[in-house]
Amino acid sequence: MTSEPENDHCVPELQAADRGRDRRSRDADSRLLRRLGIRSGDRVVVFGGGIGGFIPPLVHAVEVGGRVTALQRDAARFPAVDRLVCEGSWKNVVEVIETDGLSYLETASAASADVVLLAIDLRQLIADCPRFFKAVARALRKEGRLLVNPCAGGVPGRIGLEAMWRALFSAGFRPLFRRRFRLLHSRHVASAGDIFGLENAGTRLTPFQAGVLAATRLVPRGCVTTYGRISRHLGTGSALAVGQALKRNPFAPMVPCHRVIAADLRPGGFAGERTGRAISRKLALLAAEGVRFAGGRLADPERLWEFPGLSPDRP
Repeated sequence: MTSEPENDHCVPELQAADRGRDRRSRDADSRLLRRLGIRSGDRVVVFGGGIGGFIPPLVHAVEVGGRVTALQRDAARFPAVDRLVCEGSWKNVVEVIETDGLSYLETASAASADVVLLAIDLRQLIADCPRFFKAVARALRKEGRLLVNPCAGGVPGRIGLEAMWRALFSAGFRPLFRRRFRLLHSRHVASAGDIFGLENAGTRLTPFQAGVLAATRLVPRGCVTTYGRISRHLGTGSALAVGQALKRNPFAPMVPCHRVIAADLRPGGFAGERTGRAISRKLALLAAEGVRFAGGRLADPERLWEFPGLSPDRP
């Protein structure tokens, strides 16, 4: 029989702070957090409009030696959490700080957090995306994780998905996974729960490189685009420069550079090579996504994906 975590003495308080959640549901959330890279002893910073529902399973996930720092502009919104902390049940595990996330991250000790978790649609939370991700990278330890739920739909007046990825790459984050599942039963996250896990890799890119990788992230599975289309989409550089940026793609296959082909609809290059095993690997990756080549060219031109606003008759 598996032994219970030492902090299970908090079960009554956990249930009181999160009514409606049974023990099985709480444990399922804790297992999911561990799948996202949150481990016993981790120091976790969590913020957003829905953090109240995240705190109980986070306490269970970090167990003995861990720490959960909950940031909220209005800490009074969490009287149950605040009461439990003050009464001593979570005193050594949870701290609630009344502040905005950016201010805290910019003033926190460098490399002091293992995980930063955003409990809200990112684009509803921040306005200055590059500054925000730079602050997150500073606060996270090397190879620390950022978990974020940026819903795919547009939010008028807020940052777009491509700009978000560009800022992430520029700050040195490497994508770890993108999985569609419900995080904490979708009670405090936007859309269907498209969870991005990112690692603080310290690989900072030039603005052009970051732009190329961010644009490449947009190309959907089962489609391809060309080096020239990415160049025109960015409004800078050349098809050759795009190819050079993808040649040094440090984030493959999460940034799917295999979905970028030549203007004549030939496979182009891959991993710095234009023939041999590298191209065979590129063709195999595309074939697994339903994209096939015949006679050395793209068999179905309908697979050629268009960036919004680009003329479809220009490769």
